[in-house]
This record gives sequence, structure tokens and C-alpha cells, in this order.
Amino acid sequence: MHKPLIEPSIHLKYMLTAAPPENRDEVRVYELYIPQYGCCTLAQETCMDQDLVPFMKDILNKVKNDPRYLENIEYGEPRSGHPEGKVKAHIAELEENLERLASRISSEQYWKLQFLIHVHDTFKADALPDSPIVSPMSHASLAKKFASEFTEDADLLNMLQFHDVNFSLWKQFAATGSYDVDRFTALLDLIVDWDLFLIFLIVDGCTKGKDPKKLVWFIREVKSRKQTVIDETWILQSNL
Repeated sequence: MHKPLIEPSIHLKYMLTAAPPENRDEVRVYELYIPQYGCCTLAQETCMDQDLVPFMKDILNKVKNDPRYLENIEYGEPRSGHPEGKVKAHIAELEENLERLASRISSEQYWKLQFLIHVHDTFKADALPDSPIVSPMSHASLAKKFASEFTEDADLLNMLQFHDVNFSLWKQFAATGSYDVDRFTALLDLIVDWDLFLIFLIVDGCTKGKDPKKLVWFIREVKSRKQTVIDETWILQSNL
């Protein structure tokens, strides 16, 4: 993977934006803080991730050709929160949402999100109904176990495991005006890439049958505790 040539003493934080989707070259904008000078400077670099993007494409292709995936995406009937019915129809909706956000994200983010989209709900057919999220037989745990056969990325695996926690916390808040702060704090500490996770929750949460109010609420709660570029403007407005 291409890396910027900077001294270790330079503190680096960066923001990723995307070039046109047809080539998905990344444009990385760096803000450099140089302690000895006490000032900031900007450097811009265009690069194509030479390692991670091909890897994500490869494992996504393997997922899509796995017999367990092919069988399980046929599962599902229209129900509350999922009027589309089958898992494959839900995946198709999420892919459409992802394309609507593609111009705002990097190549790396795009392909990681594709992976999350295709795996997160694919084991509902095998799950024990109404299992707690951390139960070995919940659809989230089964998805994480399946994904671990393809990647060792702990952050992606945790996103799969806990992708429904936001909804659980929202239901508590909507019903009582409060929620399990300890559970929320544990999630904040666990997830590393909050930009990616919030984008996924938006992609997953802006579909027919889902209330986007939970996204507004959850993004605000996260932003009060974590630094992230994601805000309410990322929510797909046609679904509001």
C-alpha cells in the first residue's frame, strides 16, 4: 500500500474523499501538524490502494460464490422492518444506497461496505429466533463467524457482530427517554473506524420499513463522544 513519506514526529490525520467511481482512485488530503514549528500544512496525494481493494474484491467474490451464502440469501418473507422479504432483496436495496453515497467515500470504504452488505444478514436462516446479539446462535454471531473465514479484520468482524446495537439502544430511548449508557460506551470503545460503521448503518437504515429517526439520534449520540466526519447530511433524504 502506498504510504506518505513523512517523519515519525509528524502527527498525521487525514480525510478520504473519492475520485469518480469509474476508477475509484483515492484522493487523500492530509493535515500535517509539525510540533517543532507549531503549525499546520496541507499536502494532497492521489493514489490507488494496491493491496486492500483487490483483497476485498477477492473475498467478496468468494462470499458470493459460497454455497451457504447462495442458499441463505433466498431466505425471508415480508415482515416488519423488512417489507422486501428475502435477504437478497435487502442486499439489492443496500447496494443501491451504497451507490448513492459512492462519490463521498474512498475505494477502501466502498469495498469494505460491500463486504458488510453481503454478510451482515445472510445467516438469519440459520439463527435462533430472538437470540441476544452476543448469543452464538444470533444472526450477527453467525455472520461474524462466517466472515472470519475470509478476513482477520477485527473491526469489520465487530461491525458485523454489533450492527444492530444502535437499533436496540434507540428502542430503549424511544420507549423510556433513556438507554443503556454502559452498553453504548462499550460499543464506542470497541469500534475503531466510526466513519465506516456509521456509513454502513446509514446504508442499512435508509430502506423501506425502517425509521430514519434512529439514525439521526444515533449519529448525534456518537458525535457527542467520538470524532467522525459523518453527520445527518449523509442520511439518504428520499427515505425520510
